[in-house]
Amino acid sequence: MRIDYSILDPSGNKTIIVETLVGRDDHKKVADILMQKHEDVEQVGFLEEAADGHDIRLQMAGGEFCGNATMCAAAVYLKNTGKNKGNVKIAVSGSDEILDVILDNTGNDWNGTAEMPIPNSVWLRILPDEDGKDVSVPVVHFKGISHAIVSWNLDYKDAERLIDTWCDMLEVDSLGILLFDEENSKLVPLVYVKNSDTLFWEHSCASGTAAVGVWLAVDKNENVSLKLKQPGGEIGVEARYKDESMESLMINGKVKLVSSHMIDIDL
Repeated sequence: MRIDYSILDPSGNKTIIVETLVGRDDHKKVADILMQKHEDVEQVGFLEEAADGHDIRLQMAGGEFCGNATMCAAAVYLKNTGKNKGNVKIAVSGSDEILDVILDNTGNDWNGTAEMPIPNSVWLRILPDEDGKDVSVPVVHFKGISHAIVSWNLDYKDAERLIDTWCDMLEVDSLGILLFDEENSKLVPLVYVKNSDTLFWEHSCASGTAAVGVWLAVDKNENVSLKLKQPGGEIGVEARYKDESMESLMINGKVKLVSSHMIDIDL
C-alpha cells in the first residue's frame, strides 16, 4: 500500500501526519515502521474521513490526545486545500470536543492558536516518589492523556522508572510527567503512551503546557497566561478560570512543515 505522509515540527516535537487513509488495525504497524525510518520523530497521527461538524479527523497511533499533532494536522489540511490561513475544525482521538485551530502561514512556518479540551478533573494525588515515599502530586486528567506536574529537579532516570507505576496507579493509558520550573517558566515533558508502547522526553508538549496552565489557574484561582520554554521551543497557554470552573483553554505556538514523503508498506 502506498502511504503519503508529512513530517512537521511544532516547537521541536517532530510529528508525522499520515495523509493516506489507513485502517486503525494497521496504525501501530505503520507508526512503528515510520518511527524506525525517522528516528527523530516523536509521534504519529493518522488523518481520517471527516464527518458533519468538522473539517478533518486525527487519530493518534496510541489513541491518545496530542495538542501539537492537532496543530500539525490542521496545517496539513490547509496545505492540501491550498489555503495560507484559516480556522480548521478538527476532531481528535482522546477528545469529545470539536476543536478550533487558527493558523496563519508565514513561509514554511504556521503561527497558530489551538483550542484544547477542558480537563475532566484536577486532583492532588498521593504517589510514591523516587525513594518510595508518598508525595502529593498535581494531576490534570484530560480524556485522552493525563499529566503529573513535579519538581524541576526530579532526576530523568527516576522519572522514567516512575512513569509506568504512576500510569497504573492513576488507571490511565497515557501519562506525562512534567518537570516544571515555575520561577523560570521552564518545562521538560516525559510522555508515555501505553497502547503504542512509546516513551519520549519530548522536545515540547502542548497538552502538558495546557495542563500546567490549568493547574496554576486552579491553584491560584485566577486566569493564567504564560509562555513555557521547553527543550525544542516555546509554547504559550491561556487558561480562563472563573467561579471554580475552567471556561476556556488555548495554546499557541509555531508549526513548521519539514518534508513530505511516500512509502510502500505491505498491509
